[in-house]
Amino acid sequence: MTTKKTDTTPTTPTPRKRSSRAADDKPAVRAITKRPAQPRLQVSHGKAAALPKQPAPRASLPPPADAVPQRPRRPRKAAAAAPTTGPAQLALAVATAALEKKASDVEIIDLAGKADYTDYLVLMTGGSDRHVRALAEHIQEELEKKKVKALSVEGVSAANWILLDFGDVVAHVFQESTRAVYDIEGLWLDASRLPVAD
Repeated sequence: MTTKKTDTTPTTPTPRKRSSRAADDKPAVRAITKRPAQPRLQVSHGKAAALPKQPAPRASLPPPADAVPQRPRRPRKAAAAAPTTGPAQLALAVATAALEKKASDVEIIDLAGKADYTDYLVLMTGGSDRHVRALAEHIQEELEKKKVKALSVEGVSAANWILLDFGDVVAHVFQESTRAVYDIEGLWLDASRLPVAD
């Protein structure tokens, strides 16, 4: 019979590290959730990478006509009447409205193809600041009857020079001294003029 020799030397216990585990030292169970696989681009030295092919979506067939209940159709509202005037007719309407209120030196300058901000300039002169204001108000009222509103109106407070911007037509209502200073018709001597009936 053989006897085993056992080591009886006292051992020093090794200090245990504190862990966040439970007191019974059982491993904690963590739920691992997997993310859905995302397509990744892999680029390797100048070669273009292609995205992974995705299956084409299925085309769904429309339900049979008798399966879908039909709603009764309501009659459509009539559309607002669009202005039937072109830029030339609009310029003539501005000049006519100005002549109704006794404007003087009414001139229509055709800038189509020469200026990018408008097609026609309508220039006119009023006798005083009140006359200039009255001309501008009357022009706006007459064009609103034709469903045309001014995009911008400037200079009403001083009434030396009122500018009415109708988009394709810009009207300038001057007092006589202000018109002589700025001489807009002199800037466009090469442009043709539309005849204005007095």
